[in-house]
Amino acid sequence: MNAIILAAGYATRLRPLSYIRPKVLLPICGHPLLDILLRSLSGSGFNHVHINTHHLSGQISSFLCQHDYALEVKTYHEEEILGTGGGIYRMIEEIPGTKTSVFIINGDILAGIDPLVVWQVHLKSRAAVTMVMIDLPEYNNVLVDRDFSIVGFGEKAKPLADKNPELRFLAFTGMHVVNKDIVLRYSPNKKFFSIIETYENAISAGEKVKAMFVPHITWQEVGSVEGYVEAHKRLMRNSEEFAPWLTNVSFPSIHSTAAIHRSAKLEESVCIGRNSKVDANTILKNVIIWDNVLVGKDIQLEDTIVCDNCTVQESMKNEILLPEM
Repeated sequence: MNAIILAAGYATRLRPLSYIRPKVLLPICGHPLLDILLRSLSGSGFNHVHINTHHLSGQISSFLCQHDYALEVKTYHEEEILGTGGGIYRMIEEIPGTKTSVFIINGDILAGIDPLVVWQVHLKSRAAVTMVMIDLPEYNNVLVDRDFSIVGFGEKAKPLADKNPELRFLAFTGMHVVNKDIVLRYSPNKKFFSIIETYENAISAGEKVKAMFVPHITWQEVGSVEGYVEAHKRLMRNSEEFAPWLTNVSFPSIHSTAAIHRSAKLEESVCIGRNSKVDANTILKNVIIWDNVLVGKDIQLEDTIVCDNCTVQESMKNEILLPEM
């Protein structure tokens, strides 16, 4: 079973955090997001994972060299970003077999659904493409009919929706399964393109492109600073809402190697990474601390993210602290 993790983007909505780490290595309650994704895919029975890289790709390569997973991981570095379609085409072209199906996930989401279930639904439906959908008004831009066949995407689909009240827009979760031959047959003849262009061509040719509508799953984007903060709050409040996707991952708010002075106060949502130290009389409220951070005495931090290798010497609120470069 093959899976693809899309990880090549610049993660502009995560800046300045993505200046320090690529988005798939941002720590989520102490676990790099890539670690969460690989553990989850392995637990669901996938044994081959393909990852495209570009921005800060060396960090991803180093991370994979330092960790051993119960699956084969192959990276594909893009000298120039190819878009979701170009990246998928390049990777899927090298996967053996002409009728192979591949599970694909964006490298910046968490979801409360087992990827194996998505895989099984796709195979049973005999669809060319299966896209996992939810109803989230701010993201709804995929048009489906009453049988959950996809008929269009984005602005181009609005005239169809205006003419037919039985059609509705849903939100794409960033998880989909596609048959290899569909990507090879219907992708445009150019290097950079969106996978949506491929799917539009497949729909025009009469292929079965389906929505798997899962109205009650938990879903969280981690591709923006706001989403990143919200993911921490939700996981520390109740990580089980993301099960079974996160079955093999535990989420302590304080890493076992962190040192917290007994007089320090931690309020509401606080996450402290590996080898970090919080000194005496410090108050932390809604704070995310990455690795190798020192928070000095008598400091108050609120609604703040402290990145790797920082020393905090003054109180802060609503800040992102980066290491000196």
